[in-house]
Amino acid sequence: MYIPTIKTPLVPPQLVIPQEGMKILLVEDEPEVQRAFVRELKGELLKRAMNIKVITANDAPAALRLYRADPENIQGILSDIDMPTVDGIHDGFALYHALRRSPPTSNPIFYGPIILWTGRPEAHQVVAEELIVDGQTAFKKKPCSMSAIIDTFFTLWDGNYSPPRS
Repeated sequence: MYIPTIKTPLVPPQLVIPQEGMKILLVEDEPEVQRAFVRELKGELLKRAMNIKVITANDAPAALRLYRADPENIQGILSDIDMPTVDGIHDGFALYHALRRSPPTSNPIFYGPIILWTGRPEAHQVVAEELIVDGQTAFKKKPCSMSAIIDTFFTLWDGNYSPPRS
C-alpha cells in the first residue's frame, strides 16, 4: 500500500487561542473507549485549569465534517488509527491525509497538531515514522496517559517536538 507523505516540516501559523477556548477533536470508533478517553482527558485538563474543550467523532468522515464546519476553532486532533477503513487505508491515516492535503477547492489544510495512536504500533510503525517528519504529527501507543497526550500537544504547538528514536 502506497501512502504519500510530507517530507518537510509544516510551518503552522501562530497559534491563536479563540476567546471561548481551544478545542481538541478526539476521533475514536469504540463508544466505551471514546467515553473513557473523554473523561480522562477532561479530568487532566481540569487538573491543569485549562480552557480546552473536547469534541468527538466516531470515524474519519464525521471528523472531517466537524473540521470543515469550523476549521478555525479546532487546534488539535487526537485520532485512533485502527478504525473501520476508508478505501482500504486505516481510517486514522485516511483522516491524516485528508486534513494535511485538502484540495484547493475545499477548506484550508489543518496545520495544527495531529496525534495518531494505536494499540498495535508494530503494525503501523513504518508509515507512522514517515508521517511524523512534518513536525506537527506525533505517534503514540495505547494505553497512554492523558497527561502525556496533553504534554505532546503543547510540545507540538510550541514547535519543539522531536520524535522518539527507536
